[in-house]
Amino acid sequence: FFSSRRRHTRYWRDWSSDVCSSDLDDRVYAYLRNNGNLHFEIVLEDRGAGKSVSYNPGGGFAGVRNISYAPDGTNVIFAFPNQNGPQQIQSLDRDGKTVSLLTDSNGVNVCPSYSRDGSQIVFSSSRDGDFDIFTMNSDGSNPVNVTQSPGMDTHPCFSPDRKKIAFTSIRKGNYDIYLLEIASRKVQRLTSNPEVDDYPCWSPDGKTRSEEHTSELQS
Repeated sequence: FFSSRRRHTRYWRDWSSDVCSSDLDDRVYAYLRNNGNLHFEIVLEDRGAGKSVSYNPGGGFAGVRNISYAPDGTNVIFAFPNQNGPQQIQSLDRDGKTVSLLTDSNGVNVCPSYSRDGSQIVFSSSRDGDFDIFTMNSDGSNPVNVTQSPGMDTHPCFSPDRKKIAFTSIRKGNYDIYLLEIASRKVQRLTSNPEVDDYPCWSPDGKTRSEEHTSELQS
């Protein structure tokens, strides 16, 4: 079963609207704030403690992307260019003070997302030449390419039991949602629309998936 949210545009979404929360406490959440000229900072909010912390990565053009809160609420992960190089996956602690580098590879690393138990991270990377879906341990160790397919694979999301990954791919020429069974590497195409289907996510019980559906207005 799929539900979808229709947006009448063919452009990428506004990255400043990224919001995520901790599974441990929905009063703890993070989002991106646009300070002008596409310069973003990460804001960590704790409504329970009445605390707000911001992290500014610096530079005139800060391409922070794709924030995701750890299930236990201890840190957020995000993509950001490392030392003027390609985007890498980084981790920021809940106090907004300590940043750790989780990937350090050739190519671009983006769209990180935690597994429900917090033990693994799934992300998209072009390190092998094409954008594929990778998994790695939460400390950045043992990265594994799990799709290895021509065409861009991106915006991955673990199922709650960590056995499957829903993701977006243009391997057939259009943005559609696919499902990967990790153990078998079997991939199933879930949508086949002339419009753009993107950003899949799972319900807490893993029985329902939702994606963002985009169409183009005709003049």
